[in-house]
Amino acid sequence: MIPKNIIIIGIIFLLVSSLVAQDVESLIREYKNGNRDNVITALDTLIYKHPDHPGVKYLRALVQDNALMSTGIFKDIMRKYPENDYAKLAQVKVAEYYFSQGLYRQSRELFKEALLYNLPETEIIRIGNQCLRAGIASRMIDSAKDDLSFMQKKYADIIFDIPKELEPFVSKIIIEPTNPIEMPKTGLRPLGQDHISSQNLTSDKGLFGLQIAAFSSLNNAEATLQDIEALHRRGEIKTKVVNGKTLHVVIVGRYATREDAESDQKNINHKLNSSSFIIRFE
Repeated sequence: MIPKNIIIIGIIFLLVSSLVAQDVESLIREYKNGNRDNVITALDTLIYKHPDHPGVKYLRALVQDNALMSTGIFKDIMRKYPENDYAKLAQVKVAEYYFSQGLYRQSRELFKEALLYNLPETEIIRIGNQCLRAGIASRMIDSAKDDLSFMQKKYADIIFDIPKELEPFVSKIIIEPTNPIEMPKTGLRPLGQDHISSQNLTSDKGLFGLQIAAFSSLNNAEATLQDIEALHRRGEIKTKVVNGKTLHVVIVGRYATREDAESDQKNINHKLNSSSFIIRFE
């Protein structure tokens, strides 16, 4: 049986650690809002009271003017507190430093590992985008392609900004289009799928579509749309801004049911040499 005094000490430790973490998070927000001087003033007290707290160390590294010294502190956090959330954030900072120094391979490895962590969606998007760029900058295109495939499988509901170098290899980007473009009401039967009626492809009632790809280049999206129209199929381009970047999403068809879309999907993939993804219009 655990002695009562040890239990009390443990509870006090957890409470203090939680309060320190709250103070650190508050100061990190202050720092991001540009109030660096206020953060430095408050940090002095935290360093005095809790010099070994990983959050305090992380904040200390953030306000450093010397990038090399800052990176050294981040590495120290990673080494001493590998399971702590601040170690995960520190790893991203080290990866960013490596990228800035042209150490793209090391940068990519750290970014890729960070994608496994339970981080906010905004951080995952930023890390994913930087991971792809690090792979391209290191001329490891095959690795970058693998990274993109991993990101799309693990984060199926997140849209990443795909570098132009990887656009030829993109099979799908997950997206939930809103306010779809109005299309002609006349339906067209898919090639080689006579059992699907034209009514199932009527645009004003269709709830499902086949997403072919998403491009940062409108020209590439329009070229793909021309390929679709050459098959006498209905297509459209949806434009969406994600993390400050514009993506042009190419969609084929309007299907009444998911089953109709699935029945036509194999035919479309064969005709366009793609790997489409079924989406639902809102």
